[in-house]
Amino acid sequence: MNDEKKLNYDINHKKITLVDENEEFKGVVDRNEGIRRAQEAGLDLVQFSTDIEEFPICKIIDYGKHKYYQSKRDKKNSHNTIILKEVRIGHNISEHDLETKHKLVHKFLDKKYKVKYTLKLKGCPPAHQSKAKTKFRERANTFEDKVDFGKEEVGDRTTSIMLIPKK
Repeated sequence: MNDEKKLNYDINHKKITLVDENEEFKGVVDRNEGIRRAQEAGLDLVQFSTDIEEFPICKIIDYGKHKYYQSKRDKKNSHNTIILKEVRIGHNISEHDLETKHKLVHKFLDKKYKVKYTLKLKGCPPAHQSKAKTKFRERANTFEDKVDFGKEEVGDRTTSIMLIPKK
């Protein structure tokens, strides 16, 4: 919610619905009366509702303090974002390509991202699928010092393991 609010003389309406610094409803008053009351209290008159045409709701508050706490609240909420990355490997991947994919997984885990490590079995004969899945689990176990293993999803043509970085 980074929208800038209108303050004091930037409010374009002649009449406003005023809420004072104690959160008490004061009714519809003249804008200049609201600004005068705000200045007497050493605070700002801030317009909060922009969708009401006739008498917008304006509050008497310390706008600097309001912006500070709003930014802290926004930062706190943004830290809860969980990023999920997926790394796919084929059943017949070469050693060098596998090393590259593992470096990528380590990079994501260092950044504390969850990683969905997926084995694609497209084109793999059914007789070799169990061997490929076993090899995939061994490869996934190379990360066990850095991760907690989440749920494993086994499908016909894909197998995936969620790698969750240790805290």
